[in-house]
Amino acid sequence: MSGKNAAENLIDMGIAACNAGKPAEGFGYFYKAAVIGNPIAMFNVAKLYQQGAGVKQDSQKAFDWFKKSAEAGHDQSMVELSNFYFLQKNYDETFKWNMKAAELGNIAAMCNVGNFYWHGAGVKQDLKKALEWFQKAANTGHPIAMFQLGDFYSKQKNDAEAFKWHMKSAEKGAPYAMSEIATMYFKGAGVEKNDSEGLKWLKKAAELKNPPAMAMLGRMYEIGMIVKQDIHEALKWYVEAANVGEKHAQERLKVLFDKGE
Repeated sequence: MSGKNAAENLIDMGIAACNAGKPAEGFGYFYKAAVIGNPIAMFNVAKLYQQGAGVKQDSQKAFDWFKKSAEAGHDQSMVELSNFYFLQKNYDETFKWNMKAAELGNIAAMCNVGNFYWHGAGVKQDLKKALEWFQKAANTGHPIAMFQLGDFYSKQKNDAEAFKWHMKSAEKGAPYAMSEIATMYFKGAGVEKNDSEGLKWLKKAAELKNPPAMAMLGRMYEIGMIVKQDIHEALKWYVEAANVGEKHAQERLKVLFDKGE
């Protein structure tokens, strides 16, 4: 059996072991494949060290294995490695590894490169290059990437393009984009003001458990804005939002409970 086939078989056994709730056994298989040079196995070893699953948690060993995997050309490891450098505030290395991953087609890395050019972190600020990378990522059809492009346009005061890309993201099922679309309809930003469309998208986002959408819907029912005032419905959405840590919802619940609602 070739080294490549042996490594692939070990990875398959490692995945099966982890799926069966045996991460220590899985780690053993991944490690065997990693030491014979398989970058996917190296990535898996790094993740298990990072999570402390099947092996004692060890951030340094996670870093070392992500680096080995990244140097072997594994794009996801490049992004993980960049996260370590980011936490160390080593923005030059952060940018370098994201760029390498972006050039290999990694969507998250493309967005990260766009953000680095946008904010001038690890590289000279260049809004044109930021837009180019956001556009490349968005053109893959990934909802987060499309939302990021919309956010870039929004910050550049181009509401029409912001709405266009946020809508594309929302139509892909992204609740955070649905919430943004709702707000844009309510404000008439980049689109004609339309409260009924805004409410439709806000409810969709809330039903998908988007915390800001749930809190906003609760507020609307509380004060009777666009919808008929309904304290019970307001409480329902505030509770949903508060349960996932939404601060405004938690504050409004306290106020309402103190009033005896």
